[in-house]
Amino acid sequence: MTQHPDAATWHATPQDEAWWTPSTPEMMTAILLTYEGAGIIEIPCHQTQQAIRERVGDPLTERVRYTLDALIWVGDNSQRTSEFNPGATSLITELPNHITTGDYAASDHARAHTQALLDTPGFVPTIHGHAVITGVTDDGEPGPLAEAFTHWFDTTATVVQSSLDVEVLPLAALLLDAHAASSPAPSSKPQTPRTPP
Repeated sequence: MTQHPDAATWHATPQDEAWWTPSTPEMMTAILLTYEGAGIIEIPCHQTQQAIRERVGDPLTERVRYTLDALIWVGDNSQRTSEFNPGATSLITELPNHITTGDYAASDHARAHTQALLDTPGFVPTIHGHAVITGVTDDGEPGPLAEAFTHWFDTTATVVQSSLDVEVLPLAALLLDAHAASSPAPSSKPQTPRTPP
């Protein structure tokens, strides 16, 4: 019988934690998904929404919640103003699938929630433009990423740079697959914003 990792008893290794430790207590780590790939970035713990808006390239943001411990932030107008992002869509499609198969440390309640989402008629995850993934606080606001998520991200996609960086870090074929070749020219994509000072 397969033993699935359980959120109540699972903990990250020190090596996992080192990737995700912010440079200062005023910052937290998040994931930035662009057309070129994905990367670990830092955003301020205060004025978090402003930092997310800058990175998705939209003055308004919308939260997408495929799991109980992570929020995917996209531009409110992205579906109308930005091109389909195949790499980001591949990643966020893997997330709920891995929760239900036990490849992501989650409670039985979280697995049931995600399975119900996958069973919803017409449920097809899609990302247009850039997206930011954060953790979630008890009141539904962006917060630090959970250990279960960061471990899943590390094992699902191979980050080719060994230190925290504010620029996009290319990932393995999961994000840069053949579908990415059909993405628009760089001039039609939102620019990757710099991390605020």
